[in-house]
Amino acid sequence: MNAIESAAIARIKQVSRQEQEKLILKHTHRDFKGSDGRSIMQNRNGASCTVDVSCLSEQEFEEKLNSAARKERAERTRDLVDAVVQRHGAPKLPEGYRQQWCTDLAAARDLFAENGILADWPEMAPHRAAIAADIDKEIHREQQALESSGPATLER
Repeated sequence: MNAIESAAIARIKQVSRQEQEKLILKHTHRDFKGSDGRSIMQNRNGASCTVDVSCLSEQEFEEKLNSAARKERAERTRDLVDAVVQRHGAPKLPEGYRQQWCTDLAAARDLFAENGILADWPEMAPHRAAIAADIDKEIHREQQALESSGPATLER
């Protein structure tokens, strides 16, 4: 976990418990949610059961929140990379690349690097350097925002 990711997770931990619960529910796969929309599958004493998110132990809640925070961060990164790629008129990234490589901005930048995975994709060649530079700018912008951030929020 890099410093930006750590700071982003720390900011998520500053929002209200209700917002954190919403984030956990948002990033819990539907197969692991109860029909009431508030409970999730949890392993307790070797058995699976549904537990209301508000009734998770502190350790369970912390684990679910950290997982949800990483997923939220990856989702935001993929959206940002998609916007940068589109802004440069480059071909859309295949979904497999988006899911595997666009989980954080540094990994996404490496994808577009001169010797990165996309180096052999001819249609991407004219765009790679500019996209990598824009992602670098986003990394810098994000670092500055985290250093001078105000109150925490989950709004995009």
